[in-house]
Amino acid sequence: MQPIVDYLASIGLSGEAIVILVSMLPIFELRGGIPLGVFLFKFGIIKTVLLSLTGNLAVILPVVLLLDPVSKWIEGINGGNNILEKLRQKALTKSALVQKLEFVGLMLFVSIPLPGSGAWTGALIYFFLKLDKKKSIVFIALGVFIASIAVGLLTYLIDIGIIKNAGLFLKEIGV
Repeated sequence: MQPIVDYLASIGLSGEAIVILVSMLPIFELRGGIPLGVFLFKFGIIKTVLLSLTGNLAVILPVVLLLDPVSKWIEGINGGNNILEKLRQKALTKSALVQKLEFVGLMLFVSIPLPGSGAWTGALIYFFLKLDKKKSIVFIALGVFIASIAVGLLTYLIDIGIIKNAGLFLKEIGV
């Protein structure tokens, strides 16, 4: 994550903007944005959670709305069907909870703050399972809210010293 942060800072973005943008990225999302704001930029936990929520929530609607036209465009590219099939397989291997519980499962999947879960993968699962678009947007957003509470609480407990030896967590997210 550090090269991304360094680049964004080099083009003059504020710490707040960097936290929002990192929270928008599919690999990092809230798992990266919240610790980044607290540990690197020294923002308070409430401010950081709100910035990260802003970024992570901002991607849901465009991603969900653009998945269909983008997938059609990719299909038209030589080898595009292979790309889509790999994405479909990856999303569906993580979708058991969603297949079982539908929208509640989608919310729970997105709310688990682990690599490979989150709003981006939740949107892929919605798309490949052909779930209702409006309901999916709502339940993905609810999952993001839950994830922000979990990551915010964990980050806060590390920051105030209640949780010790969090080096692996911080190293994993690149802070």
